[in-house]
Order: sequence, then C-alpha cells, then structure tokens
Amino acid sequence: MPTNSILKLNKYSVKNINYEINTDFYAEPGAQINIAPTFTRNITKIDNNNAIVSLSIKINKTKGNAPFSINIEVEGRFELDNWENPDLIQLMEDNTIAILFPYLRSLVTMVTSNTSSTQPYILPIINITALFKKNSSNKDINN
Repeated sequence: MPTNSILKLNKYSVKNINYEINTDFYAEPGAQINIAPTFTRNITKIDNNNAIVSLSIKINKTKGNAPFSINIEVEGRFELDNWENPDLIQLMEDNTIAILFPYLRSLVTMVTSNTSSTQPYILPIINITALFKKNSSNKDINN
C-alpha cells in the first residue's frame, strides 16, 4: 500500500570515507574494547523546499585506544515544502538523520569488515534523534 510522505529523500551520496588502522593497538583475547563514536550533522538550506543534510561519524584511534580511526560522512538531499516553518523544522531535523543513520551504520560495518587486522565493528542500533536532542550543540542549520 503506497503512502505519501511529506518528506522526500531525493538523492543520497557518500561524501567521505577515511579509515586508518591503529598499529599500536593490542587487546587481550576476549577483552572489552571501548569505542566512542562522535556524530555530527549539518543542515544546509537550498531553498524553501529543499535542504542538504549530512550525517557523519568519527572514531579516533587515540580516544579510548580504539583499534582504528574512521571518519564517514553521508549526505542526502531532502524535499519538504516550507521546511523552515516552525511546525516542520523539527521534522526536517529529526527524520532526515533517522533516514541517513542506517546508511552510515552499514558503511561502518562494510569498511571495518574489509580489513584484515580487526574484527568488524557493528555500530549499535541507537536512537540518533534522541542523541542529538541530548547533545543539542552538535546541530547546525546553515543558510
């Protein structure tokens, strides 16, 4: 059954992928490895009905002694009529990153599973919208 959403993803792209192995990393077999990802988002206005939204993850090999560093950014071009209307801006902020997060999560797994030196890192399923609401300093809307 088709549904009509007022928010549309018109284009998706991978803007950046950087991966670097931590050659100094060593963990005892079975040891718990603490990886602390940082997420950022950016909303750039194109016009009253379109915006570019980027979502990125960064894991620094020196922070928490991670086995690798990774930086991935994905971007989507979204359409939402009159999205800067106070009733719709929250929809743009929340739903666009919720749409992009599975793409980002998949890329992290794919990149880390194709290295021979570490186990694949599967980014946990998280409520990305709640994360940004908790850390509201990580959001920017640029005109």
